[in-house]
Amino acid sequence: MHKLKDEAATRGHADEGTFCAVYQEFSPAVLSYLRSRDVEDPEAMTQEVFLAVYARLGDLHGGTKGLKSLVFSIAHARYVDEHRRRVKAP
Repeated sequence: MHKLKDEAATRGHADEGTFCAVYQEFSPAVLSYLRSRDVEDPEAMTQEVFLAVYARLGDLHGGTKGLKSLVFSIAHARYVDEHRRRVKAP
């Protein structure tokens, strides 16, 4: 498993290297989470999640735990949105 540097996650640097490390660390778990909930296109939704994460990396506080919380709260919100769309669709 890749080890994310606490200092980068704590300072919230939104550089390419930090984003790559975040993606490598959390994308397999996000993809698995979305697949386990029968999301129609889990790969595409994983990409959407990390686009949203990237936009918020510069404002992040809370180190690696805060980062993990952010990633999975975005993933869950995207899942809930899709679920609501599916339920409403005829």
